[in-house]
This record gives sequence, structure tokens and C-alpha cells, in this order.
Amino acid sequence: MSALEKRSVTSSLIFKFPDDDESQRPQLALFRRSDKVRTYQNKYGLISGSIEPSDPTPLSCAWRELREETGLASPPLRLLRRGRPFSFRDESVGREWTVHPFMFKLEAARAGDITIDWEHSGYAWFDPADAAGRGGDGEGDGDDGLEGVPRLAQSVRSVWFEMELGARAGGVLAAGLRELRGDYESGARELAAKAMRIYAATAAALAEREHGSGDEEQNDEARRDAWWRGVRLAGWHLWKNGRESMGAAVANLVLAVLAVLEGEFRAAPSLAECARGAIARVCGASELSGRRIRESFHAVLGQVPPAPPQGPAEIRILTLSSSSMVRACLADALADPLGGRPLDIRVLESRPLFEGVKAARVLAALCKPPSRSTVTVYTDASAAVAARGVHLVLLGADAIDGSANVSNKTGSLPAVLAARHVAPGGRVVVVSEMAKVLPFDAPDEERSNVEEMASSWQEPDGERGFAVESILFEWVDAALVDHFATERGVLTAAEISQRADEIKQGADRFFVDI
Repeated sequence: MSALEKRSVTSSLIFKFPDDDESQRPQLALFRRSDKVRTYQNKYGLISGSIEPSDPTPLSCAWRELREETGLASPPLRLLRRGRPFSFRDESVGREWTVHPFMFKLEAARAGDITIDWEHSGYAWFDPADAAGRGGDGEGDGDDGLEGVPRLAQSVRSVWFEMELGARAGGVLAAGLRELRGDYESGARELAAKAMRIYAATAAALAEREHGSGDEEQNDEARRDAWWRGVRLAGWHLWKNGRESMGAAVANLVLAVLAVLEGEFRAAPSLAECARGAIARVCGASELSGRRIRESFHAVLGQVPPAPPQGPAEIRILTLSSSSMVRACLADALADPLGGRPLDIRVLESRPLFEGVKAARVLAALCKPPSRSTVTVYTDASAAVAARGVHLVLLGADAIDGSANVSNKTGSLPAVLAARHVAPGGRVVVVSEMAKVLPFDAPDEERSNVEEMASSWQEPDGERGFAVESILFEWVDAALVDHFATERGVLTAAEISQRADEIKQGADRFFVDI
């Protein structure tokens, strides 16, 4: 038998919701493959295509295939969810497929804009349950009356988790994900706390479902196993489909909760209370870590050179955005000045939502007399001016990868590079929980609503005639960071990377079989 050709592909699922209301039950577009394609002729399938070497990411491939096969782009399409990739063998076509599923929302008013190419002979709208196999196991092709490509049901279920979790728990999770996706003001730590509340509610709804499933004779162990799988699946979607660019803290809290539940859920009298208790303990430990991070930052402040006899006494710090951990560290430093030295805090405004201005207001309220500390807001464009003579550039972190590179609000890298040039003696400090360390592929670039940026332009009516980009996060190379102030002390990049390996092992254990 000849070896199967390995092929990685994307499967894009196009959903439309009544009146664009995502709380309503949607319909799914299925496309009839034409007799001109090489595989699965005349079968219903999704918009799919091979990931080419020129595709930067699987999502880039998905967008390319959507443009080629339907004529659609963004808008009117918007990515809603991604599914966990899966692999299967199909000896009938000599392939071993690895499928990367993505769920897109099509504006209801634009549902008629789909323009198919030669790869399809037509398309129709279906209830997603018809393609996912009503009550099936996710391994089939959907209902018997639907002639679908292999693993169509698995692709649908991987993104339409309502089929796996049930209507109530799935609805709780879906509403929570919408809340997370729409939150552009909370920092990663605050967003993670919100995600844990959603996780607790979803776990409770799953417990109700399993408690009410079947007759009293059903095996209790089977019910608990089903709940355990559902909780792990919900945790994966909280990480990947809320705000993935800020999902490192969410992922680490989920993994910590699962590590607690793993040893308790089989004997717990109440699965819902078991989950609530585990989440409360993990979040409590996270609060304690905040105090330890502030202590680590205080240790870094202690390394700032003493003030010269005839020079300014203040410690000059440049920061941006509104990280809750950065604010807490600076608030502590303002309340207990090191050696009585005042702080000169310089904050970049952080467009488009001006989170830096909000942070400056909070900090300025702590600088009233007799404090000699000051807070000054600078435009993002004047980062090099703001960086003159600073002792520290202070950053939060939305994620830290396995090599200790730091993802943070766009504007972080220019601030660091400017300080390296105009204040070469200054240090770059990242304050972060170890929960922000995530040793997986970087998420795709997240963009904000461009109108948030353009709203201050006072534009005339009519089309702009130019494109607008508003990318929310960027990476700061580990080589540019001098100190990581964490709950485990002041660490180096090498020590961060060691923790990344530990996290990866946990993720592999909990998510491999969902």
C-alpha cells in the first residue's frame, strides 16, 4: 500500500443569523462540489482549500479561499470562532487530511452576495444540526439524507459547540464569548477574571444537563465523564474564541482550574459546586500573585541609580495603555516612595481608545499634596520625547511566548526603541503574572474597529479613498527586555521559557482528546 499524501486544509463555515442577532439559531451554507474537482464530487461541503507555503497562517488561507470561491471578504464576513484542528485518513482518495475549521458570520442583508466559482455547482442553507448529525457522535457526515464530504459533521461540531455542550450550556458560553470579544477596555487580567465567571456559569449549566440526562440507571461515571469533557471543551473555546490575542491569562487560568478539577470531580457531590470552588481557589491565588508582582517591581525600583547630589531626585518612568498590573505597581510606588524619591510618570495616550489617559487619571488622583510625584500624558507620536532621561520603560503583557517575547498594546515597541536611543541607561521592565506565558503559535493580528481611530478625524461625508489599519497588539523581542517582574520574583528570559515548557505539557494533557 502506497503512503498517503499528507495535506493541511482549512474548512470555512459561513453562518447567517436572523437579523444578525447572534443569540438566535443560525443557518449554515453548504456548497455542492462540482464534477470538475478531483475529490468528493457532487458532495455537500464547506469552503475549503489547501494551506500553501505562501499562506502566513491557516486563517490567511481561509480568507483567501473565501475570496476565491465565494467572492466574499471582510466586511460582510467576520470571523466568529475557530475550531480545534483534527486529522483523519481517507484511503479512497489517498490522503491524510489535517483540517483547520473556522466559523464566519455573514451579514444577513448580504446573504445573496455569494458568488460561487467552478469548484461548486450550487449552495443551500441548512440548520447546523443537519450537517452536524442530530444526536450523532461527530464522526459521521450528518443526517442520512445529507450527502456530505467526510468529517463534515466534525468540522461543524468543532465550531458550533452548542451541539456538543447542549443548548443551555452552549448558549451561556456563546453569550460569554460575545461579551469578551466586545470588551476593548479591560486589560488581560481583568478580561481573564470575567472569563472565569463565564466558565463557572457554563460548568454549572453542563452539570444541570448531565444531571437531567437519561434515567436514574444511567452510569454515574459516564455522566461525570461527559461533564469533564464538556468543561475541557468549554475551556478551550474560552481561550481561543474570546479575545485570543489577550487569551494567555485565560488559558493559564483554565489549565489551573482543570488541574484542580481533575483530582476532585469524580467524587464531588455537586459538579457545579466543584467547579465554582476550583475557580474561586484559582482566582484567589491569582489575587495573591498580584501582591508578589508588586514586591518584585519594588525590587526593580531599588536598582535605579541614586539621584545625583545636584540633579533631579525623581525616578522617571514611561508607560502606556492601562494594564491593571502596571497601575497597581505604580500605585504602590506612589504610596510608598522608595527613599522618599518622587515619581515622574509619563504615559502615552494609547490610541484609539486612549486607555493611557484613563490610567493617567487614576494615577494622578494619587499624586495630590504633599506628594511631589507627577503624571504627564504624551501623544503616542511623541514617544521619543517622553522617553528622554527615563530610568524605566514599564510595560504590561497580554501574552509572553515560549521565547519570552512580549505581546502588548501597539505602541510598546516604538516606546522601547525610542528609550534605547534617547535614554540608553534606562531599563525595560515587564510586569506580568506567569499566567501570561503561553508557548503556542502567536494568535493572528487583532484589529480594532477602524471607526474608533477615524472618529477624531472630522472627515467630510463620502468615501475615504484610502485603507485604514488599526492593529491592537505588537511584539517586543525578549532581547529588548531587561527584567520580568513576576510573582516568582525578577526573572530572566531563560526562566520564562522554562515555565513555557511546563504550560505546554498541561495543555497537551487536557485538550488532546476533546
